[in-house]
Amino acid sequence: MSGATNETTLDVNVHDTQNASSQDVPVTAVQAFDALTPAYVKLGLKDAAVVNNVRGVYTIGVRNVHVHGSLAGTRMSNYIDCGNAPMYDPANSYDINFSAETYVTPREGGATLHTLITAQATDPSTSSEPVHCSSTGGFERTLAEMVSANK
Repeated sequence: MSGATNETTLDVNVHDTQNASSQDVPVTAVQAFDALTPAYVKLGLKDAAVVNNVRGVYTIGVRNVHVHGSLAGTRMSNYIDCGNAPMYDPANSYDINFSAETYVTPREGGATLHTLITAQATDPSTSSEPVHCSSTGGFERTLAEMVSANK
C-alpha cells in the first residue's frame, strides 16, 4: 500500500463558550437593543458601542477596557472569577483587561440577550503572566435586569 495516506479533517469551533450567557428579557428585541448602550454606561462602561455587525446582527459592547477593583462601584469579583490568592481576591486586586459583548435575538414574548465576557487579570506588583478569568454571571444578570426595566 505505498502512497496511501491516512488524513483526517477536523473542524474546530474556537469560540469561547465557557463565558457565554443567555438571558431572556420581557421586552422586544428593538427595546432591548436600544437599552443596551445606556445599561452598559450605567454599569461603568462608558465607551460601549457597536463592536461587531455580522450578517445584520449588531453586537454592543466594549473591548479591552482596563479596570482595577470595581466598575461603577461594584467589585469586579461580582462579575468575574480570577481564582484565589491567600489574602485577597485577584478580581478585585489585579489589573483587569475586560471585554463584554452582547447581541439580541427575538423570541416569543420578548428577546434574549447573548453576552460574552472575557477577562484577564495581571498582578500589578509582579511581571507574572496574566490569569484568565471566567464570568460569575453577575454582569449578565444585572444587564438583563436593566434592559428589562426598559418596558
